[in-house]
Amino acid sequence: MVLLYMYEPVAPNRCDSLKPKHWKPPPVGWVTVNVDATLFPKTNQMGLGIVFRNHKEEFIAACIQGIDKITSLELAEAIAFRQAILFAFGLPYKTVIIAIDCLSLIKKLRSVAIDRSFTGTITQDIKKAASASTVLSFIYVNRGCNEVAHVIARSANQLSQSVWFYVAP
Repeated sequence: MVLLYMYEPVAPNRCDSLKPKHWKPPPVGWVTVNVDATLFPKTNQMGLGIVFRNHKEEFIAACIQGIDKITSLELAEAIAFRQAILFAFGLPYKTVIIAIDCLSLIKKLRSVAIDRSFTGTITQDIKKAASASTVLSFIYVNRGCNEVAHVIARSANQLSQSVWFYVAP
């Protein structure tokens, strides 16, 4: 795998700053994976949402999952990012842009320093997994560009997992 997490993304700004913030398709031949996590403080759970779309803006796949005992948003975002990479490995796409609205996580993934924070183990897992296969680009996008993943993450308030292929939820 060629790992691009330390380099500029293929399309450095997926949202045009002069227009309303909304999702833009990836370059031809690439797939964008939007990832988001949310917390449910009353139940000490998190929900994650993952959405795959191609350069034609066509829906490819989505996943939601609820996970128990997670109370830190950055940790939730890291878990969601790792799940997105693992999900991507199961699909036949070789060039993938993973977009998330957690800038602190993107900075950790691009850093060559060892992450000694509470998300450090997961950050290292992500780097190791990403180096094993397809071409990946990690990018930060604002919430407006990540709205679909956010909405489905908010629906993952049960401790279960649902996956959809080619037909959006």
